[in-house]
Amino acid sequence: MTSGRRSTGTGLFVVLLPTFECNLACDYCFEDHPRGRWTADEAGRVLAQVFRLSASEGFDEVRLHWQGGEALLLGEDFWTRVLALAEDIAGEFGIAIDQRMQTNLTLYEPWLAPLARRHFGGQIGTSYDGTGERRTLGGGVDDFERRFWRAFREATDAGVEIGVLAVVRPQAIREGPAPYLARLRERGIARLRLSLPFATSTGRGAWLEPGPAGRFLAGAYRTWARSGKDRWMQLRPFGFLESRLSGQAPTEPGLCSFSGNCADGGLAVDPGGGVWLCDSCIGTRASYGNALSGELREAWRGAGRAGTRHACAQLVGARCLECRWLPVCSGGCLVRSTPDDDGALVDHYCDAYRELFHAVEQELAGVRASPPP
Repeated sequence: MTSGRRSTGTGLFVVLLPTFECNLACDYCFEDHPRGRWTADEAGRVLAQVFRLSASEGFDEVRLHWQGGEALLLGEDFWTRVLALAEDIAGEFGIAIDQRMQTNLTLYEPWLAPLARRHFGGQIGTSYDGTGERRTLGGGVDDFERRFWRAFREATDAGVEIGVLAVVRPQAIREGPAPYLARLRERGIARLRLSLPFATSTGRGAWLEPGPAGRFLAGAYRTWARSGKDRWMQLRPFGFLESRLSGQAPTEPGLCSFSGNCADGGLAVDPGGGVWLCDSCIGTRASYGNALSGELREAWRGAGRAGTRHACAQLVGARCLECRWLPVCSGGCLVRSTPDDDGALVDHYCDAYRELFHAVEQELAGVRASPPP
């Protein structure tokens, strides 16, 4: 849903995390989970800061992604009030708004469906990888699976579309991309985005080896391309890559790591009001400032963001300048970057992406050479 003036494409992407608390204990989670939740009034203070910043910096649209921790822990009353409040504030500033929510889905209740239709365009985002490493606190893997699929069925029966983020795990690589995707599709997942995991400087999370990760992504792309593409499963970011590598305007979003210098158009606010580049780098880099105790516009123009913006720009190194795929990946992801032998930051998955880009190019070349149906 949007309010305010019509967007012309200059948008600010904002991840808001009103709590880090979670009812799950995933083996590969990169977050700590200290207690603490925003009140509706605190959420309103942060929202007002976000739209003041957007107005002062010339952003004509704000894309709000509500995440956690687990967002649904805040309950029906909080979300009923805050989601409407966000749209009211956007209207006051004359700025378009697009709200989304990411939830682990296990706390889904019927009240969420009408809120999703009213505020999220009838969609909810969740994550599921199907590798048995997610468990509820005190309940284990089986309890998670039971709760997740109950909620999935109830939400879809209520007309809510479920978009799923799948973190590629070693178990999925061993299973192979074709059977892995077929298994998720058989369970009813029709909208899926693949993501690669990372480890933080605090020791949380995990890496994949780039070679196997790249072969998995390339195999997943070929499976999707040869199975009917979106008629078979909406699997991102493959449509985006086909558009970019064939010189067409993308019709779907790409990965945020392929968006250029992400410090120019995105930020995240944690439960304590801390402002960061994104939710994945909270606590691992310098904070921009605080949206609850300070002024967000000052944080945006301050030293913390300037340093992060410079670090993002430095991802485009000598190897990137020689790479014909630079216009597609824009140097990669700061969070997923590690120092090379010379101390320069390089995306850990550079070679994995190159494997995927090559597969897309080869497949497109084959399509072009085939007679039309």
